[in-house]
Amino acid sequence: MEINDVQSFLKYYSRIKHRTRRLFDFIPEEKIEWTYQKGKFTIGDIIRHLANIERFMYAENAQFKPSLYDGCEEKYAKGLDGVAKYYDAMYEESMAVFSKLTTEELNKKCMTPGNVEITLWKWLRAMVEHEIHHRGQLYFYLGMLGVETPPMYGLTSEEVAARSGNSKNINLKKLEFPFKVLFFLKGKEQSIIEIKRADIKSDDKSKIYFWLRFYENDNSIERLIFSSMKTTGEVEERKFTEGVLIVDNESGYFSNQIGKRINFKNEISKKIPKEIELAVLDFFKK
Repeated sequence: MEINDVQSFLKYYSRIKHRTRRLFDFIPEEKIEWTYQKGKFTIGDIIRHLANIERFMYAENAQFKPSLYDGCEEKYAKGLDGVAKYYDAMYEESMAVFSKLTTEELNKKCMTPGNVEITLWKWLRAMVEHEIHHRGQLYFYLGMLGVETPPMYGLTSEEVAARSGNSKNINLKKLEFPFKVLFFLKGKEQSIIEIKRADIKSDDKSKIYFWLRFYENDNSIERLIFSSMKTTGEVEERKFTEGVLIVDNESGYFSNQIGKRINFKNEISKKIPKEIELAVLDFFKK
């Protein structure tokens, strides 16, 4: 992958980040500082490491400055909620740095902590590999704890086999759970929906209410990380780590961190299309 346009890269990178962030909902709160062996990264360490290396190494190097990375101890954030918010905050700061990069800067050399000169876009590509590497560790840790985790792209290996043309004697578990659609914003290439799960009882609203973005090109869904909300007359504003959503009774738009706007029609009165319903069901497959 060669990076010639920073906006295209950040769109791609945001989806990589979402797949990591989605795992946080499956981490038992009491296991945030669990590790399989003394002296090894805890779950919290891995998340703080991802946050700090992105912000204080890659983002600093992207400004052609030396790394400021100084570890990933609990002094940066404690508790599941605190660690998750810290990860979001560092990502937001990093995106602000990366979004300002020009094509000329992407092709300049930066200096890594190992005193090696590397073209900046190649260093950003390494950042993606680093994120994926440690996401794999999170999956492994949760697997050791016996925690069921979400499939990477909506389907398990068994389900892919069951839906393939040569499948034999494979039972595909029916994917059903009750949910209510609160918002349905239809766009040309992507849609945004808010759902409320009716099968979960919890005082934690983040386990019940979900803002999801559906991509028509591959029928994939990612979760938007909710930050705050505001209502002014008939206009609703929702802020997420990924950007801001403005919607009224007829239409709306989503503005991401690099200023790109995506327009939607408010179609809450209509039933969501079958492909979106199936994507939602796959997304929440346990």
